[in-house]
Amino acid sequence: MSEYTRNGKVVSGFLTVDNKQIFCSKDCYIHIPVRFIDRDIASIGSDNNSFGIFPIIIKDTKEYGILCVDAVVQLNPFTVEQISINGDDYYQLFFEANTAIITNTSVVRKDTIIYNILDEFIIKGKVPWYMGYEDLAKFLDTADSHAGSKVANNYELIEILASIISRDTNNRKVYMRVAATDKNYVKKNIEYVPLASVMYSVKGTVNKLIGAYMDEGITSALVSESNETSHVETLLRS
Repeated sequence: MSEYTRNGKVVSGFLTVDNKQIFCSKDCYIHIPVRFIDRDIASIGSDNNSFGIFPIIIKDTKEYGILCVDAVVQLNPFTVEQISINGDDYYQLFFEANTAIITNTSVVRKDTIIYNILDEFIIKGKVPWYMGYEDLAKFLDTADSHAGSKVANNYELIEILASIISRDTNNRKVYMRVAATDKNYVKKNIEYVPLASVMYSVKGTVNKLIGAYMDEGITSALVSESNETSHVETLLRS
């Protein structure tokens, strides 16, 4: 997103906390993926709230920082409109300067909500525009304290999952960890595939055919011929 510049330090300088509310001294926006509504991790209408992973964008400079709270937070927008970014729909919430963005810093701990966001980002590979490669490895850092979930206590596991779905946009079969030459390359060329994708996440022909998605497995086996034999294939054939 060339229109926006990430600068968390500048954005945080405009934020203050008072009486369990978070205020911004500048006009700002928050973007929430519309699909969050379907996943029951956001609500827009008479009551506005969202899972606490979203950008806070300063209106006049287009600089943004990312809030990362693994719980649903209450929001108080002045206006709400729907926009499209990179083909995905988002709710754009506008907040006037010196008004509360988040109306209550106390959150309800709900461990089941972690599955919904894990399924959205990792299993389905639907990563919003404002999240980068490193963000994906850290987005569950507060799951224990804010949601009461131990799922991310093994940091290495989340980092491995993030690296598996992060691919090079020039060739989705190539892991970004292999293709990356520097951070700038990652920023410009990263793309995400679903962890459950038979086409990109399963290599061996036999593995594709014996999986849960038969139609996708057959198509992938025909389109992407495997030149290697996995240990599972060797055992099955023996």
